[in-house]
Amino acid sequence: MPAPRPRPNVRRVRTRRAALALLLAAASAPAQSVVGTMPGRPHAQPAPRAWREHTFDRHATHLAFSGDDLWIGTSGGGVVRWDTSVDTYDKWTRVDDDLPDNTVFDLVVDGAQAWAATGEGLAYFDGAAWSLVPVGELPLAHAVSSVARAADGTLWVGTFDQGLFVGGPGAWTHLHTGNSGLSDDFVTSIGLTPGGAAWIGAWGDGLDRFDGTTWQHWGAGAPSSDAGGAGGGLLSVFAYVKAVDPTDGAVWLWCDDDDFDPQVGVQRFDGTTWTTYTTATSGIASDYVHSVAVHADGSVWFQGTGGVSRLDGGAWTTWPDVSSVFDFNISRGRSIAFADDGTVWVGTADGFARLDGGTFTPFSTGELSGLDVPSVAAAPDGTVWFAAGAGLQSRTRGTWTTFTSADSPLPHDDTRAVATAPSGAVLVGTFGGAALRDADGRWTVWTVAGGDLTVNQTTAVAHAADGTLWFAHGIYGGGASRRAPDGTWTHFVPGTSGLPASSVWSVACDDARGDTWFGTSAGLARLDAGGAWTVWSTMQGLPHTVVRDVHVADDGVVWTAGPGGAARLAGDVVEAFTAADGLAETGARSVHVAADGTVRVGHDIAGLSTYHGRRWTTASFEDGLAHPRVHDMTEDRAGNLWLGTGFGVGVHRPLGVVGP
Repeated sequence: MPAPRPRPNVRRVRTRRAALALLLAAASAPAQSVVGTMPGRPHAQPAPRAWREHTFDRHATHLAFSGDDLWIGTSGGGVVRWDTSVDTYDKWTRVDDDLPDNTVFDLVVDGAQAWAATGEGLAYFDGAAWSLVPVGELPLAHAVSSVARAADGTLWVGTFDQGLFVGGPGAWTHLHTGNSGLSDDFVTSIGLTPGGAAWIGAWGDGLDRFDGTTWQHWGAGAPSSDAGGAGGGLLSVFAYVKAVDPTDGAVWLWCDDDDFDPQVGVQRFDGTTWTTYTTATSGIASDYVHSVAVHADGSVWFQGTGGVSRLDGGAWTTWPDVSSVFDFNISRGRSIAFADDGTVWVGTADGFARLDGGTFTPFSTGELSGLDVPSVAAAPDGTVWFAAGAGLQSRTRGTWTTFTSADSPLPHDDTRAVATAPSGAVLVGTFGGAALRDADGRWTVWTVAGGDLTVNQTTAVAHAADGTLWFAHGIYGGGASRRAPDGTWTHFVPGTSGLPASSVWSVACDDARGDTWFGTSAGLARLDAGGAWTVWSTMQGLPHTVVRDVHVADDGVVWTAGPGGAARLAGDVVEAFTAADGLAETGARSVHVAADGTVRVGHDIAGLSTYHGRRWTTASFEDGLAHPRVHDMTEDRAGNLWLGTGFGVGVHRPLGVVGP
């Protein structure tokens, strides 16, 4: 998304970046398998698209109810609509459904309609499809921070650097610091009163109120001394509007702890009286509160780093962070919504949860369990496997399955590598060891403690056709390990073998010739069937010393990817490819040769390059790639190319993706 426009004021530039970081914050804790995971609703067969995507949709940034439908805006995962009556869902993303961007900062729902503030503009859902809404003179692909809808249908749209737009398509009024009483053009949040007045959080400049005629402004003042105190003032000029009381139009705020204004807490302000809630002066669970919601019964709900709290008639009830109880971290949530049946729903970093009768029940779509997907592999039966960084996952005919250390023998949830065998067995490398899950679902685990691996951190794996298993360790000097079909282990490190470095980032098996190839931090190495080693580096023509990935094509040609670009090794002839040859950039991360001979190179930040025999072309994020960092690639039996990226999974087939 576009960065905020720089300003001469150094303090303002820094704090604006901090605001963007806060709004864009995504879950970092490992996600666990959760109950309540149900299949998506069947969609009408979409028109063939060359690009599709699967996103991490568990970090819920905003919840809103419309009847039985719970709408969920996510940080990077698009929009989900969950039918709470039958536990099925619809999901919309940028690539598959024309949502402008998968990061949703705010969401408004009215019946079957929805408006989403995204990192690439304001999106509108008409009940069937999403479209990008032109907002006045605002560039279409511009970050929108917030959206609110008045009772008469008027839309209030906040932006990160161009103030407010009020009205609707074709009839927008632009309010900014140059023509109104708006304190700052960086609008973080908007809340509308029943009478139509707007409370506006202006980052670094306090709180504004506009009733259609008159502007009022509040900066930081001395806070009230206790939760029932009157007077005082705004805790910090870094204030977020979190909710508006429907009875009297009072605003609920959370104040950030910027270095210049270290106070933090929740405040209620009715235009005259300030009331402050902190852990020191009230029963609230945390001073860092991500969401506030006012129930129809008058109770007020808070969600923050300490859990969920309710204030009801002066009495406090708290549900502390209970992630240790059922592996679901409510403290990382950012939204609260109330269903018509009286249940309370909270959005979290790991999905969303329903509070009913004092007990939280967690739910998720069951799709990708992590943001970053370092490795993908396709099995002969059409199943695609993912090392998703937060467990091992598979997708078969639209159904997702997740394995974690809590519900399977998987040695660690931080998965880094996955490979499949013709038998259907799946080999996985994790930060806590390696494991094999055979076609019948039986597990075998190998660790340092078991006397098998040299280090537990396994960053690459390979499964040879004869049953030999390979494990590579890119960190902690582990080198590579081989497990023969009879169970015998052999470890390869520099000094006792021809391996040129102990950091081994990739391993590939040439089953037709019996060779094994290693991408290392000191070049490309081959262990041939006779046990002889050969090493290639820049002296032999590689464009890089570090080899991040190596792929053996069916014709025996070996391709490598590394910081210097890509290379083709045919026999003893090395051909290097760099940006000067048409490659997107020299920072190559992965390489794959498809069944039809097409060569593709994934990059750190520049997308996917495809080699056509004489020239390179590049697909970028704008072309439909899920993310410009491509970690790994695999091809399934239908000819779809699956890409593990820095933010989800991409799927590509030039003539249209076939049923992923």
